[in-house]
Amino acid sequence: MTRLHGNFRCTVDSKGRVNIPSRFRSAINAETDETFVICRGPGGCLRVYTSTVWEAYETKLLSLPETEKMSHFKRLLDATLTEPALDGQGRIPLSAAQMEIAGIEKEVTLIGRAEYIEIWDATRFEKYQTDHGVNFDDMFFKAVGEGTPKQ
Repeated sequence: MTRLHGNFRCTVDSKGRVNIPSRFRSAINAETDETFVICRGPGGCLRVYTSTVWEAYETKLLSLPETEKMSHFKRLLDATLTEPALDGQGRIPLSAAQMEIAGIEKEVTLIGRAEYIEIWDATRFEKYQTDHGVNFDDMFFKAVGEGTPKQ
């Protein structure tokens, strides 16, 4: 699969449908039958996986030990999971529960995260960025293991 990258802002229609940008659709069409898995994600967003990527992720989850915490996590994840297909206009529907969990009202931000797409309420994502407004350079160098950037 071509990696999903980019940041797009769009509007959720009155039926709770979100347009998947053509750039994302063209990246995934060769790998999927246009069926997705949507579930809650960390930070107050939703995650959209292609069915192929979801199968690999779910296989990994199923291989983990069945602990009380893992059981609780899987239950919360599964309770919001849907498997929609793209409609003729390239949209996928969000359930009322998904929209409530993610605080989605009208405007959303879609972010390509290589193997999946995050859907954020646009205002919530702006707040997330502000609340987590740590120094990007510090985060970058710590994440790639090169220590703290020189001042």
